[in-house]
Amino acid sequence: AHFHVRLADFDGDHAVFVHAAAAVTPIGFSGEVDHVRYRTTVLLNAAAPPVLGDAFLNALDATGFDGTADLVLLSSGAAQRPVEGWSAYCAGKAAQDMWVRTVGAEQARRNRGRRVLSVAPGVVATSMQEQIRATDKRDFPDVDRFHRLHEQGALLDPRDSATRIWQVV
Repeated sequence: AHFHVRLADFDGDHAVFVHAAAAVTPIGFSGEVDHVRYRTTVLLNAAAPPVLGDAFLNALDATGFDGTADLVLLSSGAAQRPVEGWSAYCAGKAAQDMWVRTVGAEQARRNRGRRVLSVAPGVVATSMQEQIRATDKRDFPDVDRFHRLHEQGALLDPRDSATRIWQVV
């Protein structure tokens, strides 16, 4: 309903929806972390982006929006490779990326000026990174890599990352 309301009053010619939310916890090996939290994270990361993306695309049609539109979902390198201790996060991002590829192809076939994109912003200095660095190596073997990136000042500034994402749009 929110997208319908926003688009019904929108007088621009380019609509953009960026979905950046994801859960990274619990971090730990599958079968060893809290089962309820694990299930919640898997469902949130795998289901929220397609459900919200579908709602945005539906609202574009339902409101008769005739401009161009970009649906941008933030991804991660974790969608492409296994990261031990992050199975819930990796699985969710991989599911999201497949949805983007499939729905992007569908939108291209319809040729209505709607792009569906998956953008991996890199390792950004967010509270998520703090959660990762606070994890024991036994539960997240790659934790040293994230400590090094932080110590070397190699984490991306969130504003720079947002600017890069906006440049894609």
